[in-house]
Amino acid sequence: EGQLNTIATLINQAVEDGAQIISVSQSVSEHSDQLKWAITNAISKGVIIVNSAGNGASDENITQLGRFSGVVGVSAINTDGSFASYSSWGDGVVTAAFGGPYNTFDVNTGEPVTVQGTSISAPLVAGMLALARQKWPEATTNQILQLLVHTGLNPNHDWNKYTGYGAAALGS
Repeated sequence: EGQLNTIATLINQAVEDGAQIISVSQSVSEHSDQLKWAITNAISKGVIIVNSAGNGASDENITQLGRFSGVVGVSAINTDGSFASYSSWGDGVVTAAFGGPYNTFDVNTGEPVTVQGTSISAPLVAGMLALARQKWPEATTNQILQLLVHTGLNPNHDWNKYTGYGAAALGS
């Protein structure tokens, strides 16, 4: 109760504000009813929630929103398509995207730094989903998510706990 900006509160606010896609690049180990209802509310209104898989190089499904049905978990891959050694994985991984290295600025010092992580993989997928929504405005949320799954780059479109259905491609 004490924390005003819980993930549940932020998800509910984003849905109320008209968000169509929500990207969360942090672990969320809370299992509150409020969080479950916020996710359910978002999904019931056609809002897609995308969540990074984590950077612990382990099965971190229990601490990620991807553990909830309907949330798109995203792991990290390298530029050659191989699974990134730092990326976490788990049952909630639906797809994968580039995780670095990329150049950014340190939030504390303002200095340029090179970093990597699933925190960039998730918003890349969210951006691709936004482009798909723009290209096919009449498509339902389920159709957009099926496109993500069916165009994933794993051989035979097989699922695995590391890259889900494979790198996001969202075919034409």
